[in-house]
Amino acid sequence: MGALLLLCPLLIFATVAHFHLAGAPGLWLRHSFFTGPCVIGGVYYCLFRRPRPFATPALMGFLFLLCLLVLYGMWDAGLSDFHMIGGLLPYFDAKWYLTDALRLLHGQQFSTISSRRPLFSALLAALLYVTDGNLPLVLIALTLLSGAAIGLVVREVQRSAGSAAGMWMLLCLFLFYRRFIGTTLTEQLGLPLGCLAFCLVWRGAMAARSDLAIAGVFVLSLALNARAGAFLVLPAVVLWSTRIRSGPRRQALKIILGGTAAAAGGFAVNGLILHLVGIPSAAFSNFAYVLYGLVFGGDWTLAMRQHPELAALPDLDQTRHMLGLALAEIRAHPLVLLTGCVRAWSDFFFAASGGWFSFLQYRSPEWATFREANADGSLGPLSLFREAVRLLDTSFQTVWIVALNVLAGVGAVVAWLNRRTAPAGLMIAMGVGILLSVPFAPPWDADNMRAYAATMPFVISFPMLGLLSRPGSTKHWGETATEPEAGTCLDVALLGGVVFGLILFASIGLQAGLFRPTRSGAGACAAECEGKRRAVVVRTHPQMAVRLWESSGENERGRPGNPVNLDELRARTVLKSTPDVWHMWRGLTLLEGGTTIALLFDVQHGTTLYAQFRTAEFPRVQQVARVCGDVVRQEWIEWLRVKSLSAC
Repeated sequence: MGALLLLCPLLIFATVAHFHLAGAPGLWLRHSFFTGPCVIGGVYYCLFRRPRPFATPALMGFLFLLCLLVLYGMWDAGLSDFHMIGGLLPYFDAKWYLTDALRLLHGQQFSTISSRRPLFSALLAALLYVTDGNLPLVLIALTLLSGAAIGLVVREVQRSAGSAAGMWMLLCLFLFYRRFIGTTLTEQLGLPLGCLAFCLVWRGAMAARSDLAIAGVFVLSLALNARAGAFLVLPAVVLWSTRIRSGPRRQALKIILGGTAAAAGGFAVNGLILHLVGIPSAAFSNFAYVLYGLVFGGDWTLAMRQHPELAALPDLDQTRHMLGLALAEIRAHPLVLLTGCVRAWSDFFFAASGGWFSFLQYRSPEWATFREANADGSLGPLSLFREAVRLLDTSFQTVWIVALNVLAGVGAVVAWLNRRTAPAGLMIAMGVGILLSVPFAPPWDADNMRAYAATMPFVISFPMLGLLSRPGSTKHWGETATEPEAGTCLDVALLGGVVFGLILFASIGLQAGLFRPTRSGAGACAAECEGKRRAVVVRTHPQMAVRLWESSGENERGRPGNPVNLDELRARTVLKSTPDVWHMWRGLTLLEGGTTIALLFDVQHGTTLYAQFRTAEFPRVQQVARVCGDVVRQEWIEWLRVKSLSAC
């Protein structure tokens, strides 16, 4: 029965996707602040209004359906922003993580970018290997991973703190995660690992078990290595774990040593991956830019703006130089560090953008109305109603922010009043750890709380505690919780074990020679192109492509690549209101129907490049080939306009 409840939402999704009905609902779920959460909350209420034996698999299936609808909506709309092009192809940081995953599969090591956070690129490489380079399947797997992890957190909270707390956790985590669905960013690993860590630590608090808390510390350490953020929560949780149960000092010392070893274990795994497939000295090297901005009153980009001459240096030399400048300034003027910390704390609580609630302020201009999502060109009889719904959704963003701040304040009071209990003590320890970490993951660099992905369940717990402030609702804080069903811990261990195994598989696979594709016919690829056209030896991946078509032309459904209707894309003129995304949108709309844009891997240089093909000439199978083309630049992207392709 449980398996059927898991499969039913997936069958529903497959049905609506087959009939092309999932696009508009997906965009609506991704950007709605009122109607979407109301629907989600209503379904949750129906599931947990009374204890039901199959509520957990039903919740998981519902989360899978939500996340997959958002993913399909982005593909259908051809959404383009700083993370993706045409709804599929990664851009900017997301492109580098995928590039390094492909480097690993071609027997090469990570570049400096992924060596800063190697765990996610290793996971990407393993998934690409399993799916034979099928990027949409990889994104589906990452989406289901995060959906399952969020479901485990919601179920854990619901069992111990009640349905209202579980609903709050569900809504907030979904509102945070929906921004990253469909991307190849490190949040796709940091958030699910952080959720699994929360389950273990929270269960340790409710069941008064320090062993579970220590296991949670290890998983949280992995999460923070996957997506760097509030690292100081690790010692905070370790120290808190000694107070789960009163006992002799010797027992407390054992817990501290065990917790310290668990926290160090995450860094050890990260170091092992770097030693196997990356550049060990590059770990967390971008922290130098963050520290420089903190000290000199800017953000992480200030260093290169003030010292543009350093751009000629290798990445690691730049990092060492920036770190030296920041430390020298601190030694000369120690108060600048304190000033930077006060600025960071102030922004964390009071900044109009970048504060701890700012994950709610992220809005893509792709979202407008159902008409614009479908771009059918007709206003329709309900356009006024739809615009009213849109206005309500927009205004409810402010309601969410007010509710978060009020409930967080009340939650802090609840935690303090119950500070002698393990769960409230955990929240206080986490709060202290997060606040101490804020200067080193400052709001102006956190990008709407991206840097706090690994600790987001703990951040959301404070306003969740505010829901428990009514009389009689906090009685469970003073009691040792009855051990819930053991299955949750087994689920956490199984999900975490699969992720951990895939990461190690990719890293060890390189050393074992597993990822060294043959390069037969390389001699044929050495020939030059005619004239001044650029010649590149590439590996093509048919599913790393976006197929553009116009309504007046034919949508060649048998061709590879994510299909995007150019007429619908051009109709979304609402994008002009946001200059950053406007350039990405305009770059696509300037292309002609019958064009396929693809991400190709340059096997000789270990990089990726964006290419334009005539759809009829884009290869249907994965292969190593020599492409000849002209380099063109449209808006912010450099393309290789392919004129010929010959397999090697």
